[in-house]
Amino acid sequence: MRRRFTLVVLALACAPVASAADLTVKPRDFSPDEARLRIQAALPKPERVGLQLATLSGRPLGWIVEPQRRRFLTLRWNARLRGIGVPDGNYRIRLVVGQRELASSPLRIDRIAPRVTEFDAHTRSRTPFAGDSERLTTISPNGDGLRDAAKISFTLSERARVRFEVTRTVSAPQTIYELTANLRPGRKTFTWHPPKATGARTYLVRITTTDGAGNSRTYGADDAREGRRLRSAVVRVLGVDAGFMGESYVASSSARLAIETDAKTLTLQTFRAGPEDAPTHSDTIMNGVAVNPSVTVPWSARHRRATLNYAVGPWPSGVYFVKLSADDGRIGYAPFVVRPTVLGSTSRVAVVMPTNTWQGYNFRDADGNGWGDTWYAKGAQSTAELGRPFIRRGVPPQWRKYDVGFLRWLHLTGK
Repeated sequence: MRRRFTLVVLALACAPVASAADLTVKPRDFSPDEARLRIQAALPKPERVGLQLATLSGRPLGWIVEPQRRRFLTLRWNARLRGIGVPDGNYRIRLVVGQRELASSPLRIDRIAPRVTEFDAHTRSRTPFAGDSERLTTISPNGDGLRDAAKISFTLSERARVRFEVTRTVSAPQTIYELTANLRPGRKTFTWHPPKATGARTYLVRITTTDGAGNSRTYGADDAREGRRLRSAVVRVLGVDAGFMGESYVASSSARLAIETDAKTLTLQTFRAGPEDAPTHSDTIMNGVAVNPSVTVPWSARHRRATLNYAVGPWPSGVYFVKLSADDGRIGYAPFVVRPTVLGSTSRVAVVMPTNTWQGYNFRDADGNGWGDTWYAKGAQSTAELGRPFIRRGVPPQWRKYDVGFLRWLHLTGK
């Protein structure tokens, strides 16, 4: 008898064990706003089985799938029980037969995208440029160590994949630099160190956060209308930004020239546009014939805007510009018009330069929200401020396309 009992026990121990039920839930971090939850279950044999949502402690909340005799189960769930959305939180999905749990899987429902708060745009310089704020910083990537790079700091609410973009805006943001990183929650900083040739203007920073559930949020507007309220940060690249306070002057008068730059010295010289022989092959260049000698001045207003009294010589009416050359190689232009002292005294034909139209097309961003202050940005802007320096080193919009040839014709024909 003892031998028979031993043989029975050994036979039971060596018998094959039936495979357990299998439950697959993907993804574990789940946002119903982004996708449906994929659930698959397989049993060794058909049974009356149901799929149940429960708390982490095991308290049943409701049936995802009512019990029914089956061996396989596949579905996509929308995070609703009896037509009511399940709140965000941590749960367990249970595969249940009667009161018995065959398998379970953890689940986190999360509909909220990672938040970014407490933006701080700054540089290494202890003295910000006049007009800078928590969300606006001015840089000049000229290699002098003063403000060569922009640092954008912020606080991230949760672990996320973060995409950092620097964009140039016209009617929509165009990415010129981007960097993506997987970050933990807390205080973070991205640094943008643009090349020296980067155009002087403002650039809109856009930050997109995406969590494990797929929830995504972008800080930084898609268009100028939305961009009236700045929700991210802006970096202003400073060149030699200069512009005259008036649109035109009479000969032998005094003009006010506003300048914004952090150069150490500036060389200024006035040119007349039209008589030059050199072709204008770029939208960032103005050519002309010099009408006075150059003068170099030390520049101490490296953190603010300043104005100079500029002497307009006894020159004939026409279009002129001051070329400003910085010691580090940056160049700016400030165009202006010399009008006749007495209209009609030298010619019966009036030539009117489109100075107001230039400003209408001027995408210079004076308010620092990252979008040009013009209705051509397709925002809510309905006015354009006159007297602003032009972007593209101060060259008026469409100068090479529309104005240069006309001024050359006037000179060659003696009009």
